[in-house]
Parts: sequence; structure tokens; C-alpha cells
Amino acid sequence: MQFRKARPGEHDTIYLMGYDTWGVGQSIETHLRECRESEKYKMGIWYVISDADDVLYSSLIHYDLGSDSCGIGSIATAPDFRKKGHASSLIQAALERFNHDGFSKVFLFSDIDPRFYEKFGFRALSSSHQAHKKAVCMVWGTDPQDLENQPGFKLPDYF
Repeated sequence: MQFRKARPGEHDTIYLMGYDTWGVGQSIETHLRECRESEKYKMGIWYVISDADDVLYSSLIHYDLGSDSCGIGSIATAPDFRKKGHASSLIQAALERFNHDGFSKVFLFSDIDPRFYEKFGFRALSSSHQAHKKAVCMVWGTDPQDLENQPGFKLPDYF
């Protein structure tokens, strides 16, 4: 398994990993077009876990939020490879890479049970710092309460 940046030509495969969740009610063509045109997606860098033959298993997008913070999102695994630990491997590799690159805080907005991300050290911000009804803002690398008490703290707005 290798953790790496997505290569040109792999993005449609990445976008289809989450089609059954984020493309509900859309045709595949509409979903792909919206992903390709997404300004949010254009602002980030996609990372993947692949095998030696470049078969893509899982993906996520990374956003540099400035200073020592970044955000991750759109974590997905191809349907045929789910429940085999690929997303966990991807998240662990991403945290190691981003920490090595100088990001001491990593945010994400969880639209699944937050307990999945807690096993990597993510912790939910308090309810007063939750801006979305369907996603829980979580942070890795710092105590959420300490972060929230910093003057001028604002939630990341990449979600």
C-alpha cells in the first residue's frame, strides 16, 4: 500500500468512491460533472491509498488552512474495498504526513459516527462550536477546549 497524491486522470475514480453517499438522486454523469466543477474540490489536494498496480482503494482531500492548521474531508473508499481498513490506513498515513509537514492541527467534519475518528485522536469541538446539523467538527493535535478558548478562534469554513 502506498499513500500518495492523486495523479491527473484519477479524479473521476476518486469522485465515484463516494457516489453512493454524496451522489444520491443524481446520475453518475451529473455527479462527476459537479465534482469536476466544484470550487471546493479545486482548492484542495487529493490523496489516495493505492496498491503497486495503482488500484485506488481510498481517498481524501486536504486543505491548507494557513499557519499550522489543515483540514481533511471527502474521505471515501471504493465500494469493493470497504470494511478492510483502507480508510483507516489512509487517515493514519495522512496524519503522519501532515504532522511531518508542520500541521499541528487537523480538522474534519464528520458526517458519520464520530467514534470512528476518535480512534485516531480526533475530538469533537463543543456544541457551541458546531455550525452544521449533519456534520460534527472535530480536531486532531490539540485539545478542543484550549483551541476554542483562543482569542479569535473561528471554525474552518472549507466544509
